[in-house]
Formats: sequence, structure tokens, C-alpha cells
Amino acid sequence: MNAPGKSPNMDTEYYSGWLTHYGESIANTSTQVYAQYLDTILAMNGSVSIYMGHGGTNFGFGNGANTGGSASDYQPTITSYDYNAPINENGDHGIGSDGLDKYLATKTIIQKYVSTPLPPEPAPIPRRSFGSVSLSQVYSLWDNLDQLCPHPVKNQPSPLTMEKLGQNYGFVLYRTQIDLDIGTYTIQIDNVRDRVHIFADQNFVGIIYRKNPTEKVSLEVTQKGMVLDILLENMGRVNYGPYLTDPKGIGQVTINSNPLSNWTMYTLPLEAPFPLTNAQKLRNHNFDISNTKFTEQAEIKSPAFYVGELTLTGSPIYDTYINTRGWTKGSVWINDFNLGRYWETQGPQHALYVPRSVLYSNNPAKIVVFELEQPHQPQFEIMFTGERDFQP
Repeated sequence: MNAPGKSPNMDTEYYSGWLTHYGESIANTSTQVYAQYLDTILAMNGSVSIYMGHGGTNFGFGNGANTGGSASDYQPTITSYDYNAPINENGDHGIGSDGLDKYLATKTIIQKYVSTPLPPEPAPIPRRSFGSVSLSQVYSLWDNLDQLCPHPVKNQPSPLTMEKLGQNYGFVLYRTQIDLDIGTYTIQIDNVRDRVHIFADQNFVGIIYRKNPTEKVSLEVTQKGMVLDILLENMGRVNYGPYLTDPKGIGQVTINSNPLSNWTMYTLPLEAPFPLTNAQKLRNHNFDISNTKFTEQAEIKSPAFYVGELTLTGSPIYDTYINTRGWTKGSVWINDFNLGRYWETQGPQHALYVPRSVLYSNNPAKIVVFELEQPHQPQFEIMFTGERDFQP
């Protein structure tokens, strides 16, 4: 620790905006208030580290999370880290809640305290709307478990955490067989971190989310020997507060208070490229349907990978966004690069930023959407648009 009066006069983390969690409105703070305090710091001959000067993107599974007063008060951050910063996610000027330009306000104030002109602003990054792309190839997770995880961990008396399985991010599928009489039962899962989809014989049963730790799910047993699958999603590592030790996975699973055992665990970090097989081609008049087995939407059992291609023509090259409206919850890859997550029922983000370096690394660009639930549009299309989308 420095002696009194010997420390630099510096604000080491001056917030230009704020982050956004799923289920919240996109962060939008006052430019005027931000500029006022920036001016005050510099007027005192102080230094400042603006957090953030440029809002970025939490690509892949690196979105992170916060917690509130308990470990179950879990608040995962959205993929975009736009932050309402002076320079936003795509390089445009950030606009505050008062309608004022944060970039211009920042530049004006800094110019007051330097003797030479600031360098000129670079030209805006061009963006383009490429329209819709049909994701005609569909690969069921159930058909591809052995390809995605050829060496599952077997015969375990209880579920292991993701970390004990040697995995940091992504998903784990926990599987066991239940030998129960036909009837209605109640499933309870301890220590869900962070969200699970529950299936019986590959049919969807229910969801339990970390924010509702006492939630139970009803299970209809229709035959003896049903296979119970629990797909666990790591929705983001806690990066602040008292609950940084945050092992991902599930605890004890009980049916009518009786614990289940003999677990098999499939590690699914989902690091592209994916070794997917057994494609099902959808009925759509836009595609060559010769020698193809049609699969109606109702026949596709989620979760599933939806795959398509975008052929790029002309120049210059452009940034873009993938709009995920019409889908439900999952992640998107372009050319094996993980753009991040979408969660349409929670928002507020409905479009994932696609830098040109990712889009143009291969032509045609390969698009993979891992949808955990069901798309809500019949053609299984994804839309490329030039604009971000944080609207309700």
C-alpha cells in the first residue's frame, strides 16, 4: 500500500454503461451523467480507465454470470457485451438514455485537456443484410451422442460435476434407466447448475432452472425400463461475488424421494467442428428432394443441430448479425466459430454479432444452430440482418 498522498489520482474502473442479464432490458445509461463525472475527473488532473470504452461480444460460452443474495439468485449475462459504451459492439457510436452521443461526448471532454488535436475517427465498419438462409439439414442429438462423446463415463453411483468430468463449458448429458411401474411420479434434482432439460425415452418431460431450486417435474411412466436423460447446460461462469466457487452439474436425483443411481455421463463441450451423422432433410420446396427421406417438423426430436450454408458474393466484405427470432434457446456457430447463445423467451438480445473475419473465413459460410427446444417457424430459417435487435 502506498503512503498517504503517494497514490496516483486515478479512477481505475469508470463505468460508461452497464452489463445486461437475460430477462432484463438492454442497459442504457445517461450520456450527460457519464460525461459530467468524466469531466470532473480530468479537471482534477486525474487519470481514468473507461470501462467499457468499446462494448464487445461474449463469444462462445464465455458470457459469464453474476449472483445476488444467494447462489440460486443466478444472473447469466447475455452474449452481447455492448454495455452502452461510447463505441458499441459493432463499432457505431453509443447513444445514451438521454439520446446523446457518448462517443462524441467522450471525445469533446478529452480534447479539453490535451494540447494536440485527437486523431480522426476511422470510417464506419460496413454491415450488410444477407437475407434468410434455410437450415435444411437436421441432426438429432440422440442420433449423434456416440459421435460427440465416444467415451462416456459409465456406472457411476451419482452424477459427477462437469469439472470432475474434465470439462469447463458446454453441456453434460446424464443418463440412467428407471425400473418403475406405470404411473405418475415426481422428479426432483438437487444443485442444478445451471439449467436442465429432462427427457424420458427421448421425449421431453420438463425443465428445472437454478433460479428455482425446489422445482419438481412430473413424470409419466408408460412402460418399465424407461431411459431418463437429463441435459445439463452450463449457462456461464460466475465472475463476481461470494459464489465464485461454482461447480457445474447436478446433485442427487430422486423420483418420489427415492435416489437414482447407475449413471452414464456424456461430456458435450461442443467444440466445433462437430462429427454429425444421420442427417434428416426437411420438407421444403426450395431444396432438391430427390433421394431424400422427408422428415416433418413434428418428427424431429429436440435437441437438434440445424445446418445450412450462405454463399457470399461481391465485395467489400461486411459484418452482419444473425437474427434468432423464431428460434427458442441455443447457440450458433459460423464456420466452426461459436458466436454465442440466444434465449428468445428471455431476451433482450435477438441478434448475434457476426464479424467479417468469421463470416468470410470460408465460402460458402457454414451455419450450425444447436436448438435445445423447438424452432417456432416452419421453414427452419435464420435471418442475416445488418442491424442489432434488442427490442422486446
